[in-house]
Amino acid sequence: MINLHAQAVAVQNIRLLVPLVLDVSSTFYGRWRESFLHVVGRYSLESHVLSDASTPTSPDWVRMDYIVRTWLGGTITDALAEAAIEPGNTARVSWLAIESQFRGNRETRALHLDAEFCNFKQGDQDITTYCRKLKGMADALRDLGEPVLDRTLVLNLIRGLNGRFEAIGLHLRRGHPFPSFLQARNDLLLEELTMEATAPATALHVGAATPSSGSRPPSAPQAPPAAPPQQRPPGQQQPSNGGGGASAPGAASAVVAAVAKCPTVGSNQRLGLIFINHGPDPSTCGLDPGHRRSRTLMLSSATCSSL
Repeated sequence: MINLHAQAVAVQNIRLLVPLVLDVSSTFYGRWRESFLHVVGRYSLESHVLSDASTPTSPDWVRMDYIVRTWLGGTITDALAEAAIEPGNTARVSWLAIESQFRGNRETRALHLDAEFCNFKQGDQDITTYCRKLKGMADALRDLGEPVLDRTLVLNLIRGLNGRFEAIGLHLRRGHPFPSFLQARNDLLLEELTMEATAPATALHVGAATPSSGSRPPSAPQAPPAAPPQQRPPGQQQPSNGGGGASAPGAASAVVAAVAKCPTVGSNQRLGLIFINHGPDPSTCGLDPGHRRSRTLMLSSATCSSL
């Protein structure tokens, strides 16, 4: 035993042996307690935290009690140390004070924690985080004297899943035999990995099937509807081609230009319809039936010869 105590004194960093750091709001007190008891039992120092018997007159016992108190202070946060550890207390008193922070008012704590456990939902959390938090609540209930059966844990796990895992949840509920928590967790993790692997391929397929706006062929322009012919007010006479009166500027030249293109035909043979644009610029004259200011002339071979 003297050799074990010497090894305990040589421990420089207790967090290498107890990696969990306990806080006031921690939900893993049970795991921290078990881990700490393993370490003190390794060096035959468990009586310093589990037994009320003390021998303050023994220098060796006092030295070992200091060691255990140092380990306690190194595995909890400052906030918890201020609330639980008083100067001059033995390791046993400090141990009980820490325990009371998590197991005091056991019934009230269990009541609130059980309600949170039953109503816990996955939301947008991944499977790893969701399972870890749910298992932590079950462990906390166990520490309060209200152990949760593995079957109850799995049922709460399935009930809280979001819509993405509805199909796998139905499969887990109908499993025979009913899966354990570890089996259900592994199935959900596999389903999550499958979703993540197939999502990019699906998005790529959809993107390739949808043509981009830049590659879409331009649609052919539609011709504007033909404008209705202008109605001439009653009593107004059609202006003559000679340019006398109400014809627009350049009208005579437009008529001559259009008639000059007429071919030579037989007497009194009608050539057809010619649309004359009475624009201010003679160059705008053309065969434009949709122009608002176009005029329709019925020309014959006699008209062409007279012009």
